[in-house]
Parts: sequence; structure tokens; C-alpha cells
Amino acid sequence: MPEGGSSLLLPQLIGHLKAFELLVMGETCDAATAQQLGLVNAVLSAADIEDALAQRLKRLLALPQAAVRQGKAMLRDHQRERLRQIVEEELDVFEEYLHTPEARAALHKFLN
Repeated sequence: MPEGGSSLLLPQLIGHLKAFELLVMGETCDAATAQQLGLVNAVLSAADIEDALAQRLKRLLALPQAAVRQGKAMLRDHQRERLRQIVEEELDVFEEYLHTPEARAALHKFLN
């Protein structure tokens, strides 16, 4: 079941067909595919993570902070209300699904 606004955000990011594969069909993807789809910015080895993080943080902190805050707000605010609505709808559908025989069978299988 899509949740957390993924039914809105994932198709916008990777397209309907690939989002359907991941959210409905339950397909998985490796790190390289996640990067190719735009789900992650970079694929790094464990040894390189701290250095890459330090470099990104240094670049971010060098930017005018008011402009960074405003840019972040502009990138997300135009969708905020729609995302809130979608999350509520997803929760409603999920709650309904919890009462179905399929959900009970899945939970029983998981517990056993």
C-alpha cells in the first residue's frame, strides 16, 4: 500500500509505469537503479560517506542561508496541501485494507 505521499510523489519523480512497478507490484531496485531513477543523489561506499557529507555540508553552509531557506520553501510549499490530502487518502485506504481478509491472511502469514 502506498503511504507517506508516495502515490503522489513517486510518479512525479520516476513516472507512472515505474512507480506502479515499485508501489503496486512490489518490485525492488538496487542502489545503482535508485540513482538512475533519481531516488538517490549518489551511491557511495561506506568509506566515502563521511567525506562526501562533509563536502556537501561545506558547500551548503557557504550559500546565503536566507536564500537556501526560501528556495527550500518554494520547492515544497506549492505541493504541501495536495500532499497532505494524499497522505490522508492513503491512510484511509490503508485503514480500510486492514479489515480485509487479504490483510488478515498476510498478517497471519507474517506472524507465523
